[in-house]
Order: sequence, then C-alpha cells, then structure tokens
Amino acid sequence: MKKILLLSLAIALSAGLLIIDLVDIFGDKPLPPAEQPAELQALPESFQSFYARFHRDENFQLEHILWPLEGLPAMADEQTLRESTFTWKQTDWVAHKLPTEVEGDFPMSFTQLDDGLIVEVIRQGTTDLGIERRWAEVNGKWMLVYYAGTNVMSWR
Repeated sequence: MKKILLLSLAIALSAGLLIIDLVDIFGDKPLPPAEQPAELQALPESFQSFYARFHRDENFQLEHILWPLEGLPAMADEQTLRESTFTWKQTDWVAHKLPTEVEGDFPMSFTQLDDGLIVEVIRQGTTDLGIERRWAEVNGKWMLVYYAGTNVMSWR
C-alpha cells in the first residue's frame, strides 16, 4: 500500500512538472534578453511575447498569419518582382524558427513604423541575401502580414 501511494505521488508530481514545462515552453512571454536582438527589446512587450510564441508553437504560428500571405518567393524572378502578385498558401508553409536557433550568422533588424506595424529584416551573414517579414496588429492580435523569402536586398 505504501509503494502504491509513493508511486501515485511520483506520477502526480511528474505530471505537474510536465504541465509547468509546457506552460513555460508555449506560454506568451518574451524571450530571455540574451536570446533577443537589442532592437526587439525596444519593441512593445505585447509584440515580444507574440514573437516568442510565434516561433515556439506551430499551430499558433499558422493562426497568426493573414492567409493568403502576400510576399515574394525565394529568389524571385524579374516578372514576379514586377507583378507583385505572389502569395504564400497555408498548405505550402514551412514553419519559421528563430534565427538564433538556426546555425549561421543572421543579423536581425526591426523597424517600428507605427504602433501597429513592424518590419523585420533578417540578413544572411554579410551577403546581400535576406528575408523580410512585416507584422501588424489586426483586431488586437499581432499577425504576420507579409513575407519575402530569401532574395537579394538593398541594405539601407
């Protein structure tokens, strides 16, 4: 009887710790400052929390993209650039990871254009290649509203 009680207590404790870990992993809280670029730390905390969860939770990510998502495919040709009619489809989407979780050098910059619009550029090392993502607050929720895959970019 004592063994069953101890085993039940151990199972309950393990389940409780698992729930705490899941809340910690998927909760809406900003990334630790050491994992954030300085420019991200200067943005609204609501965006920082959203940004962290967007990259941790694939379902949350899919729910916070304005489909069909405007943007550009990787290495867009001149015609696509001229026409600007490309959209990303949910069925073709590959989940985005934090640049800090990907091997390599990916400097990030954020520009807040107003209270509800942020432009992010992630550069590939010292090359002219990079991606651009635009985030907007839509009906009180942050959403990814534009994504340009890896393309040659002019750097300001």
